[in-house]
Amino acid sequence: MLESGSVEAVERHKGALRSTISEADDLKRAVEALKIEAEEDLGDIGTWNAAIDLQLTKAEEEVGKLREWLEKAKREESQKIREEELDYERKLFETRLKFQTELNAVKSNKAEESESAKNNGGSATGLEAKLPKFVITKFNGTFQDWPRF
Repeated sequence: MLESGSVEAVERHKGALRSTISEADDLKRAVEALKIEAEEDLGDIGTWNAAIDLQLTKAEEEVGKLREWLEKAKREESQKIREEELDYERKLFETRLKFQTELNAVKSNKAEESESAKNNGGSATGLEAKLPKFVITKFNGTFQDWPRF
């Protein structure tokens, strides 16, 4: 049954064993009481009782093995889940690092382009140019100023 690896089946089997052990112990006490009432030899009752207790002890050892197997299975499951979480966090960290590196590269390129534009007197794209300054004379509104405009 342990080979199947089914946690539910092992838990069910463990519960059934516990129930059986409890019932067997209750029946042992009832039979022991009947033997005492029947005034059987106390040595025979003790021998019989020891044999039953030995079988109950073996059954309890099996329950202990099942409990240990279940604890181990639960530890392995929680370790597997933790490893999956760590793997996810590692991938997330790597993705963040990749994006951060790309962002820093873009920022660095923009800074270099800006610095280059300042040194060349133009913009980073090279599409901007300095235009000559226009001098605009004032118009007074007199007839003599009309020909200039």
